[in-house]
Amino acid sequence: MTISLKFEQGINQITVSSRATLEDIVVFSRENMSSLQGKPSLWDFEAFDVSAVNTKTVSAYIQKTIRINQPRRGDKAAHFASRDDIFGLLRMYQQLRELDGKVIVGIFRSRQEALDWLAD
Repeated sequence: MTISLKFEQGINQITVSSRATLEDIVVFSRENMSSLQGKPSLWDFEAFDVSAVNTKTVSAYIQKTIRINQPRRGDKAAHFASRDDIFGLLRMYQQLRELDGKVIVGIFRSRQEALDWLAD
């Protein structure tokens, strides 16, 4: 399984494995929208492999997630990764996602920081 989902303490906790692609994340989000909608989400990108990511794939990913997340207006999604390359990619994602204003996105270096932000 490239992406796993569990619901604990009122938060959707999603773990993205090293084998996951950006397209896998799009498919996962689409297939799990009913579970994700209306609840905060914690996305763990610690193991994500960015070697196949480029500006074209990031742009396509963002456009797809904006369309998919229409029903999630106002939901909070925290993403975390301690590695610089993944953190930087997630910050770019955050900046572009903020343009549509549907989902409130936070990017963090640690799981605890992300959980604290979701609790606010």
